[in-house]
Amino acid sequence: MWATQRGVLVRYIPGRTKFLPWAAIAAFEPGMHDGVELRSLTARMVDGTTHMVPIFYRTDGQRDFLSSTITPEGARLVGSDVNPAVVLPRLLDLHRQGQLGA
Repeated sequence: MWATQRGVLVRYIPGRTKFLPWAAIAAFEPGMHDGVELRSLTARMVDGTTHMVPIFYRTDGQRDFLSSTITPEGARLVGSDVNPAVVLPRLLDLHRQGQLGA
């Protein structure tokens, strides 16, 4: 998952991606939950469709790896938490306030 000033590029599996522009996203909602961790978000689009946004991209059996990293500029905007479940709703709010610079 890559968040940019224009939107979110979601990578599901190698070779399969979907770009979700901020203006087309109505909200992020909790998605798949494994009983312990929230595994994905659901991006609810303004046209009524939904798209799954993975939070974890792999596990090595001992720990899970988040599907995002955060740049220094991103940390300045949304804080140092790299969890997409925290970052994406904050970025959507910033877009609505016109503070992403797009």
